[in-house]
Amino acid sequence: MIAALIECAGRLPLELRISLGRCLGFIFSLIPTRDRKICELQLERFAKAMGGRALTSSVYQSVGQTLMESINLAPILKRLDTRVACPDWEQLAPKVSSRKSGILALSAHTGNWELLAAYFAAKGHKLTVIGRQARNLRFQEILAKLRARNGLKTVWRNDASGTKEIIRALKSKGIVAALSDQDTYVASKFVPFFGAPARTPSAMVDLAKKLECMIVAAFIFRTTRNSYEIRLHDIPAELPPEEILRTYNSLLEEYIRKFPDQWVWFHKRWRSLSEEQRLSSREYVRYLQGLQSGT
Repeated sequence: MIAALIECAGRLPLELRISLGRCLGFIFSLIPTRDRKICELQLERFAKAMGGRALTSSVYQSVGQTLMESINLAPILKRLDTRVACPDWEQLAPKVSSRKSGILALSAHTGNWELLAAYFAAKGHKLTVIGRQARNLRFQEILAKLRARNGLKTVWRNDASGTKEIIRALKSKGIVAALSDQDTYVASKFVPFFGAPARTPSAMVDLAKKLECMIVAAFIFRTTRNSYEIRLHDIPAELPPEEILRTYNSLLEEYIRKFPDQWVWFHKRWRSLSEEQRLSSREYVRYLQGLQSGT
């Protein structure tokens, strides 16, 4: 049923899907969920100068647009060079073409992150996306199918064969993309993000260094309603893992400050206070409220 609905929605004209996605995002932003509360509190704490909680509706509208675009990226991919700009590619291309191993692309949930991966697949690059296994297996299958349509292979985190597939992809000079802007149950390091320690995934960086891979920070943002810009930054792979993650977080923060409504502020980014203390959603709300009140 869900797959059929997604298939039908994907046949709608792109502009209609964009409008529908933003409308649905606006409606969801009005529902008093715990996620919305977390979004508001984090915006007030870490993005006050950018608008704070007033950005909540725009955040949800941006995500709504991303979801409705991503169920069928074909209209964008057919007009790739007019819809998506990648100003850093010319400078990076010589190093990419002369590499001896693969590329680890450290990305984030900004703009339309699914389009970011699809862009490079459409340009002829062999790309593997690392994904977090969904609670709903059917949803996971649908997501993998949508990505496969765009020439992407998805490897699920914690899958028994996943690590072997990632190593194989990197050794064959492929690109492995990892969304590294969330606090998840993987090996991580605490590095600054918006002035506070944030638990940031480190396992892929360790693996990339071991295999002598190129490491690139890759982000995408909307510059107009239906136009995008991709930004790429070569991060020296010889740096210690913690410095690589510091550089990644610093770059991501810099771009979020320019496009504050194009990041998933409802994610519990600072929920881990230490390796031993990871707050539940309810505890995290109280923690953020305490920070706001100064208690």
